[in-house]
Amino acid sequence: MQFVLEKSALQSGVQKIIKVSPTRSTMPILNHILFTIENGRLFLRTSDIEITYVLEVDLLNGEDGSVAIPARLLQEITNELPETELKFSVDDDNRINLETTVGTYKIQGRPGDEFPDAPHLAEVTKFTLPADLLGRMIDKTLFAVGRDELKPALM
Repeated sequence: MQFVLEKSALQSGVQKIIKVSPTRSTMPILNHILFTIENGRLFLRTSDIEITYVLEVDLLNGEDGSVAIPARLLQEITNELPETELKFSVDDDNRINLETTVGTYKIQGRPGDEFPDAPHLAEVTKFTLPADLLGRMIDKTLFAVGRDELKPALM
């Protein structure tokens, strides 16, 4: 599996999606971001089992396939790189070779099929809420939000 994308596109996607990836988990695969390429489209997915976040990222080119890449490591790398093209190559043992203009990174990935399946929603309910009403609702409940990472139910 090989693919190429712009650093800014990947960094933007990683910054959005990493918020769902747990910092501690009994399932190590949940500390990864699943990269899936289907029909020339790149999808990033992460989950903490309760919440699953899927997002499409602009891809310059790539082959179909999937691999799970450590989320925090990828975030650290993308935050430090200048704007450049990122060339990912994944071998049969899920070793990732990331080539940039400033160097080459070797990352150990995991097979994409180890990642938990995304839930399939049979019916989606949509509703619209005025922004000012949502803001007032958040303001009235914000005092009850916990800040302790060891108690994620309160966060």
